[in-house]
Amino acid sequence: MGLHFDLAYGTGTLPLDLPDGLAPVVLVANEQPALPDAVQAVRDGLKNPIGAEPLVKQLKDKKPEKIVVVVNDETRPTPYYAFFPPLVEAFEEAGIRDEHVTFVFASGIHDPL
Repeated sequence: MGLHFDLAYGTGTLPLDLPDGLAPVVLVANEQPALPDAVQAVRDGLKNPIGAEPLVKQLKDKKPEKIVVVVNDETRPTPYYAFFPPLVEAFEEAGIRDEHVTFVFASGIHDPL
């Protein structure tokens, strides 16, 4: 007979039947301590990325006419308070003017927010 589960899905459920001999396993991500200063950690990462030149140097070398930053919508718990200030600072340091930067919110197939 196996195991039967009703998985939450949207406002309802989906059935899941596991055959005999298979058992579910719950995986839990390892907990990591919070960064003492997330904004500074992003600044440091932009100045010293792994395997690449610092963002400001890349921008100065390439001299892009326009920059598009694609971000997810508010349904995802992205800590933009930590990402945006250092990113905008890097754009400013590279001489990128505000009117040459566009932020696009990728909402996927979600309803408009």
